[in-house]
Amino acid sequence: ETYHLQEAFQRFHEEFNEWGVYVILAKGLTPIPFKLVTIASGVAALPILPFVLACIATRAARFYLVAGLVRKFGEPIRTFVEKYLNWVALGVLIAIIFGFWLVLG
Repeated sequence: ETYHLQEAFQRFHEEFNEWGVYVILAKGLTPIPFKLVTIASGVAALPILPFVLACIATRAARFYLVAGLVRKFGEPIRTFVEKYLNWVALGVLIAIIFGFWLVLG
């Protein structure tokens, strides 16, 4: 009430409840700190089941991606993955969002 942010908070709450699972899924492959997404999920009162399922899915996808790359290319790829995977994933995510923006207007 002090900062007159009730409307903004209500809008955040509604938007995050609508898009929160997608935010969690996208976050799993980007360098965005996971704590930010978990805190935002709690603040927005995202239902626990979709939150947990999205967290498991995104963490598993990332783990299996890295494990598959290491299995296929060997141990030297691990250094590359640890150094660049976040940025490559962020670029892909931005390209996907931009593509949706172009298509959906």
